[in-house]
Amino acid sequence: MRTNLIGETFTEVIKPKKQKAKDTTIHIIHILDASSSMFGPKFDAAKSGMDEELSAIKEENNSINYTYSVIRFGSSNNIKTIIEKKDARALDVKQIPLFSPSGRTALYDAIGYTLAGFKCEKEDKVIVKIFTDGEENNSCNYSGKTVKELISSKESEGWVITFVGTDRDVEKVISTMGVTRNNTLKYDGTAQGLRSSYSTANSSRAMYAKAVLDGNDNNMNFFQQN
Repeated sequence: MRTNLIGETFTEVIKPKKQKAKDTTIHIIHILDASSSMFGPKFDAAKSGMDEELSAIKEENNSINYTYSVIRFGSSNNIKTIIEKKDARALDVKQIPLFSPSGRTALYDAIGYTLAGFKCEKEDKVIVKIFTDGEENNSCNYSGKTVKELISSKESEGWVITFVGTDRDVEKVISTMGVTRNNTLKYDGTAQGLRSSYSTANSSRAMYAKAVLDGNDNNMNFFQQN
């Protein structure tokens, strides 16, 4: 109740403040093979692909908040988050300390470590990009079965789990880890093939972002979007 200048009382109606709509956040997570077989041109191609992606994000004229994370992996004891949730629009690829490839391929451990450890808001979008040039051969903490369960759980939350590898690798992760076929991409195992795969993945990311803004995103059809 309030009183006016002549002593009358009245009830003041207070209008609630309008809540500002929250901008969309897309977290991009690279799980990058840094085993010894990636040394040289293939690893350079991966860095070039990320540079292309960051440049494209900076040129986008939309309200999406992009964060960028990179996890590199070799042997099971050599899995490391080297950059986490950095503002992609303010990031330069030269700021990503990728180190030199070495060791074996602890693919299951790298995926398990990443999916189990990454935290974000429920309404955020997440794109996980797994790049490898070889099969699993060194994991100690996760199996294909436990990773499959993790992938299924994250996909049910709307996460996009993608995989880029050779023909044999792709077919194996589809059967062993349950990665959705339309979220996989095959390449020929060469540096040029990997570079081309990064370009395709980057284009698909841009199309996915547009679908998110339009309210038509589909986390099971990353590489087959119209």
